[in-house]
Amino acid sequence: MPPEGEQDKPDADDGSGVLSAPKMDELPPITPPETKTPITFNQQINYQQIPLSAWDDLTPDQRLELSKSILKTMDSIDERHYNFAVKRIDIETKQGTVRAISGTVIALIGFGLAAYLAMHGQTLVGLTISLPLVTIVAIVVGSRFVGR
Repeated sequence: MPPEGEQDKPDADDGSGVLSAPKMDELPPITPPETKTPITFNQQINYQQIPLSAWDDLTPDQRLELSKSILKTMDSIDERHYNFAVKRIDIETKQGTVRAISGTVIALIGFGLAAYLAMHGQTLVGLTISLPLVTIVAIVVGSRFVGR
């Protein structure tokens, strides 16, 4: 038993004031947490890299089942890619429609404002608004025809 007053002092390795960790012979076991949902693993297998010797060891029924499994997996991957592409095209189409409608509304408001100002004696202001607006509309419409 250490002398009184020294029992509360931490152990130092070499007197440099650096504390040493308590010495343990064995670490306590780690228990995994309990979960209520099953664990799923998403794994990609490159079927083209299956060694030829593996096919030789299979029976004809096993080869058939493995081939069916490979085709089923490839079909599901292709279907997933197709569905994703269809959804992406639908979203892009809707966005294009919204852009076209909003651009048309802005152009009509601009032309209406320019016509109103021109009819009420503000021809210079009307021209100042309508000329850049006509240029922008011509560029947008022209780019749609050239892009196709």
